[in-house]
Amino acid sequence: MMPKISSRSISLSLRCSRNGFQLTSLPRTAVPVAFMRAASTSGLTPLFGISNYCINRFHQAQNSNKQLYRLYSSGLPEHRLIQMPALSPTMEHGTIVKWHKKEGDEVEEGDLICEIETDKSVMAFEASEEGVLAKILAPDGTKGIKLGKPICVFVDKKEDCGAFANFKVDGN
Repeated sequence: MMPKISSRSISLSLRCSRNGFQLTSLPRTAVPVAFMRAASTSGLTPLFGISNYCINRFHQAQNSNKQLYRLYSSGLPEHRLIQMPALSPTMEHGTIVKWHKKEGDEVEEGDLICEIETDKSVMAFEASEEGVLAKILAPDGTKGIKLGKPICVFVDKKEDCGAFANFKVDGN
């Protein structure tokens, strides 16, 4: 029979660890809830248990990540960057020929947004979702726009458009 060990004699990091990994040594986002639950079925659980301190540390780590996200957010309303699409299999870059919508226009799914010249022809670019065109990042005649580079910004509400008046993407 194993002698009982007082949890006070075990270091705090050992009481908070699972399978030898300390919670404090893992990135805060790398400790999933399933990891905490799995420990309760371990044969060592009756010996070590999971202290309220460990659970509180886990929740504090989750909450502090949310606070950091808020501190580093842009302060802009929720938006979506629409990127230069691949309109042909060999397309590497494109040219905006003409915008059919202007900033502040409401866009429905399937509406023609602009015409894009590919390496082979001029193609229509249609909206894949509804929203409001808040900012055009590549005006008419912009040449050599690489695939995946943002060409415009969509928002959900028309009143959010004003927040993007001076919006620029890094590298623009």
